[in-house]
Amino acid sequence: VSEKDSLYIQGKTTYDDPLVSVIYTEKAKLKAFPPVIMVSSEYDFLRVSNEYFAKMLYSLGVSVKAVRYCGCDHGFLDLLGTIPQAEELCLFMADEIKSM
Repeated sequence: VSEKDSLYIQGKTTYDDPLVSVIYTEKAKLKAFPPVIMVSSEYDFLRVSNEYFAKMLYSLGVSVKAVRYCGCDHGFLDLLGTIPQAEELCLFMADEIKSM
């Protein structure tokens, strides 16, 4: 699919626009990020890019906590009440918010 025909950007910008993909943001601006908590799942199609971004922020001195839930796929939080990882994630997020 060409950028012009993409439903995601609808020909209004390009995939390397920082508003589309934050990894294209200038490094000086990334250094100003607040502490980041990044949650991904083992079979998430975004996991590789999320973990790449977390490593990029960490290398720039940003405080990063990256957590991967094994055995899960994208959107596993929707399975709250069905799989234990979803409940664990809710508890984890609550603890992180409390500690802020």
